[in-house]
Amino acid sequence: MNKELDEALNRKAWALAIAAWLVGAAVLYAVHILAGEISSRDLRWWIDAGLYAAGFLYFLAIGALHDLFLKWVYRRAV
Repeated sequence: MNKELDEALNRKAWALAIAAWLVGAAVLYAVHILAGEISSRDLRWWIDAGLYAAGFLYFLAIGALHDLFLKWVYRRAV
């Protein structure tokens, strides 16, 4: 493939990865808000700890999302 097409597909993959990442971050935030309504402090603490750990790993997942979408975009382009 030519260089312009490669760059366009790479930009599309990044756009899809960022959009998917933002949607996932919004879901994590919504779960965090809903967990705040739980009356048990111990349960709420464990849920918050799990959400923070998941959020950290999710923050690192942006590169993997890009690779996933890049494969998908290339497969659809060919």
